[in-house]
Amino acid sequence: MSVKGVVTKFALSNPHSQLYFDVTDDKGNVEHWSAEMNAPTNLERSGFSRRQMLNLFTPGSEVTVYGFRSKSGAPVVVFSKAVLADGREFKSQGGPGNIE
Repeated sequence: MSVKGVVTKFALSNPHSQLYFDVTDDKGNVEHWSAEMNAPTNLERSGFSRRQMLNLFTPGSEVTVYGFRSKSGAPVVVFSKAVLADGREFKSQGGPGNIE
């Protein structure tokens, strides 16, 4: 699934980093979402520096997040990739990560 929103916070934390973002529906209602990512160490091993990640996911930036939604229906996804407003993609699925 994919969901488009605005970044509110990015936390490099253990055991999983978290990307928090707000999604606004057609009626103007805002829903707070989060995306569970890999641990910071695993993201770094995939080729990302902490500085790169913090600079990508700044509060107020638009992002489209792809992943697998929580089975409970909660506004939570297990992260697979993000596409930034400028078209760059941040991928974090099996194998080396990359920013394109």
